[in-house]
Amino acid sequence: GLLIVAANLVSLTVLLRYWTEPLQARRDSLEQLADERRLLEAEDDAEEDLEHLSRRPSGVTYRIRRVRRRAFRTAQAILSFFSLLFRSGAWVSFVISFQNNVNQTLVHWLLPVVTADSFHFTAKENGFILTGLGMAALCMSCTVIKLSQSFADRTLVLFFQCCVGFALFLFVQLVGCGSSPLSVPTYLVILGIWSIGNFGQVPCNLGLFAKLVGGKRQGKFHSALFMSMAFARTVAGGFIGATTGPNGGCHVWTLAFACWAFQMVCLLPMYPNLQPERIARWHLRKREEANARHSAFVEARHERRSAALNRATITPV
Repeated sequence: GLLIVAANLVSLTVLLRYWTEPLQARRDSLEQLADERRLLEAEDDAEEDLEHLSRRPSGVTYRIRRVRRRAFRTAQAILSFFSLLFRSGAWVSFVISFQNNVNQTLVHWLLPVVTADSFHFTAKENGFILTGLGMAALCMSCTVIKLSQSFADRTLVLFFQCCVGFALFLFVQLVGCGSSPLSVPTYLVILGIWSIGNFGQVPCNLGLFAKLVGGKRQGKFHSALFMSMAFARTVAGGFIGATTGPNGGCHVWTLAFACWAFQMVCLLPMYPNLQPERIARWHLRKREEANARHSAFVEARHERRSAALNRATITPV
C-alpha cells in the first residue's frame, strides 16, 4: 500500500508539472484566454532571455537557477491545486472516498474471518458471497444512473452514506461486539444494506467531485483522488492487524464506524454548499475573475511594451 501511495504521488507530481489538456475542436472563452495568456507569457520570457543573454551565467550557476525555477513552479502548481480543492469544496469528496475505501477493504478482508468463525464457511461459500457483492455493484450502478436523473448528487451521496452508517452500526453491535451467536440470514441482510450504500455512493461521489472541480484538469484531480484511495487501503491494512488481539473484531468495527462518523461530521456542514445552483454560480464567478485577471495582464503588458518602445525611439543628443 505504501508503494502504491508513493507511485501515485510521483505520478501526480509529473501530471502537475508536465501534463496539459488535449486540444479540442471547440474551446470555451476561458480556455482561449488561458491559451492567449500562455502565449503572451512565452513571448515575455523570450524577450527577457534575449535581453539578458549577454549577462546569463554559465555552467553550474545557470543549471542551479533552472532547477530552482522549476521547483518553484511545481510548488506553485501544487499550492494552487490544494487551494482550488478547498475553495470549491471538493475536499469533501476526498474524505468520502477515504472512508469508503477503508470500510470496503475492512468488509472484504474480514468477510472470510467472520464467516469461518461464525458459520464455518469454506472458500466455496465465500465465493458465492463475493459473487453476490459483485452483482450488487452492477445493479447499484444501473440504479444510480436512473436515480441521478431525478435527484442531485449530494442527495444520493447522503442517502447512501446513511445506509453505510446503519450497516456499520449493525456490524459493531452484532458482528464485532455482539455476544449472541450470529445467524446467516442476519449477516447477509447487514451485508446487503452495506453493499447498497457502499456501491451506490461511489458513482455519486465521483460525479459530485467532477462538478466541483470543473471541466478542466480532470486528470490531475482524479489522480489525487485515487491516490487518497490507495492511502485509505493502506490504513485499512493497519486496522486488520488489530483483529489478532483480544476483542480485535470489536475494535476494528468500532474504528470503521468512527471513520464513517468523522466523514459525516465533514459532510453535513458542507451539504448546503453542494447544491447544483451554488456550484454553477461559483464556477461562473471563477470564470469572471479569470477574465478580469487576463484583461489586467494584457493591459499591463501593453503598457510595458509602450514604455519600452518610447524609450527605444528617444534619440540621444
